[in-house]
Amino acid sequence: MLLKTTVSAFVMLACSCLLMAQRRVIPVCPRPSDTEKLIGFEIKFIVPKDTVVAQGSDTDYVAWGIQFSGETKRFPLQGFQGNRVGNGEPSRDTIAASPKFTRRYWVAHNKRGGVDSPGTLKNGKFWRNFGMTGENVWYYDVPADAAAFFDRIFGTACFP
Repeated sequence: MLLKTTVSAFVMLACSCLLMAQRRVIPVCPRPSDTEKLIGFEIKFIVPKDTVVAQGSDTDYVAWGIQFSGETKRFPLQGFQGNRVGNGEPSRDTIAASPKFTRRYWVAHNKRGGVDSPGTLKNGKFWRNFGMTGENVWYYDVPADAAAFFDRIFGTACFP
């Protein structure tokens, strides 16, 4: 019985370590160059200095957004912070509309953690949710070129 308990504890510990090892580590924000700036709330992203960032708020959230201009339409990347903006997880409706999606967990240098979930909709367009409790950044129903542009921005995620 002691051997079985010891083996079970070892397997659980090994699995936990494996899960932790698979998490993306979000780094400390670097100092932006003269041609860059940081945008966002607690989660920051590096963008070109000339990027136009819209800002807004309501009674229970604050928001920012940037646009990708396609050939005939603009597509937004939006960030929200507040008590009711979620935890970075995609909605059930988004998951139901997606034949393909992944869920990856991340941890920051300050021990904050969250989720990064990209996916493809049935129409072939893309979405991505990235965030943690109280802060969510996302795009939805965008073409491949807009998704690639926004994904490069997600790749710069950092914490001060």
